[in-house]
Amino acid sequence: MKIVALVLVLIFSFSCQKKNIPERLTWKTGQSKESLQKIEQQEWSEKSTQTQTQEGRIVITQQSFLGIPIENSYLKKVYGKDQSLTLAIAQFFNPPELKQVRGLSFDDNAIIKQIKIFRNEFSSISVISNFPVFLNFENRLEPYYKISFFDRRGEPWSAYANQKNSIYKIIREGSHFNEQLNEKLTVESHVFPLGPKFSGLTEVLFEQLNLKPTLSNNDVVVTSDADNKILQLEQSIKFDPKDTRFDQVQVFYFLNKSLQWAKSNLHVQFSTPLEVVVHVGFPERTNTAFYYQNKIRLGSGDDQAYTNIPHDPTIVSHESFHYLIDHVAGLPYEGEGGSLNEAFADFFTCILYGRPRLAETAYLKAPFKRTLENDFKLSDKNGGLYHDSLIVSGLLWDVSKKIGADKTQVLAFEVLKKLHRYSTFDELKLLLNEQIQNSLTTQDRDAVKTILQKRGFGA
Repeated sequence: MKIVALVLVLIFSFSCQKKNIPERLTWKTGQSKESLQKIEQQEWSEKSTQTQTQEGRIVITQQSFLGIPIENSYLKKVYGKDQSLTLAIAQFFNPPELKQVRGLSFDDNAIIKQIKIFRNEFSSISVISNFPVFLNFENRLEPYYKISFFDRRGEPWSAYANQKNSIYKIIREGSHFNEQLNEKLTVESHVFPLGPKFSGLTEVLFEQLNLKPTLSNNDVVVTSDADNKILQLEQSIKFDPKDTRFDQVQVFYFLNKSLQWAKSNLHVQFSTPLEVVVHVGFPERTNTAFYYQNKIRLGSGDDQAYTNIPHDPTIVSHESFHYLIDHVAGLPYEGEGGSLNEAFADFFTCILYGRPRLAETAYLKAPFKRTLENDFKLSDKNGGLYHDSLIVSGLLWDVSKKIGADKTQVLAFEVLKKLHRYSTFDELKLLLNEQIQNSLTTQDRDAVKTILQKRGFGA
């Protein structure tokens, strides 16, 4: 569908117009107000950023003309504790002499098509904003259409189109810590996004990969014990799912998905990358799947109890959440603390994929290995590591169905942050009730307390 943006455009005589060179003025407390009055005579946008400081506040805005922002204009005002203006710094342009106003249209689709063929990185873009602006072109203000966007690598850019919907210029935006972007690679591949049981092979683009070690970024490093492994990154790393190298790619995808979810939803940043080895025990087919000291080790499955372990999203992501738990709570792997460790790993995994069952893809002896849809109570605790973990994960899953995944994952994470190496179920019970009391609305609190009472976790 054609998208057209209608804007007001000024028509004026360039022949008699003076050169519009930006004017810069600064005013401070105690100075003559002549420069301040000249600043305030200009039209400034109502949109501004306001920052509160210990001494007062700072307001930054942009010049506009007939409501349209003027690029490269600037006004910063600093106010004291008593809200009095103490400093004004401005760069502005003299508005053009208006002869007439008429309507003019900009065609978003036509402009975007030009952007996409401008360079390879723009073949797929995500638009951030689009609106008309005035731009100082050869010392005179002219209307342009500005489209800001992310390229396929996630880099920000802005494109300016003239009144004929032709690209005038494209500039790179934002701050960049490292200009040597060619040190990172973008590589094509394909994976099963939800594992082969629930999804087909899907094209993916791995971005910001490190040159060394092979198949890594700042968060994840995946290697293999198999003879046939990824030794160098080509433009494409598409492998047949039966190829042992495919397992490296599939695990890399699952782990990045898990860690990105943790960053976005739980707001955590990890100081060390997560290392992963697939095909542990090769050529023997082992059922290995564990995390220890920032490293995950995965076998391929013995084809009796498990098969194609690297293809199972819940097994791989479950181990990645042990990495999260280790860094946040330091829970042990045995005893009640170990059951808590397994419970939180299961719960975050099931929230990530929106399904209560684990190992549905790889486990061969039943439709799944375990499920969070259960009725276990605190009184059912028997000392079994995974049996007792289901008491807690089942409780959290029940709560998520009542008040939603978003609220429950935050609730669970806030509790997890207070757990430690020697935590017990009794301590969890106390922390849960405290967090529910402090963070939930009355309606949600009452609903959750009913679940806690039913499962033996009531205050």
